[in-house]
Amino acid sequence: MEFNQLHKIQQNMASRLNQEHRMNQSLELLAIIQDIVPDKFGRIQKELVIIEAIQRGMQEQEVIVLLEDLIRTRSITDQGDYISL
Repeated sequence: MEFNQLHKIQQNMASRLNQEHRMNQSLELLAIIQDIVPDKFGRIQKELVIIEAIQRGMQEQEVIVLLEDLIRTRSITDQGDYISL
């Protein structure tokens, strides 16, 4: 195989691993949200989600980006300072 082909394969594998990691982190964050939702309407303050995720080993900036992704994909709903399932 040529070097360029090997390089392209490595780039594709790295991209897929990154996508898989991001998906796993999104699922982990959703599980955290479900664990800590306090009211019957499925609402919780964003800041509480961020704090809990940090306590469980996630990075703050990563949590913020993941929350934005989950809102964009409508997995969760943005309600100002709150999010809901």
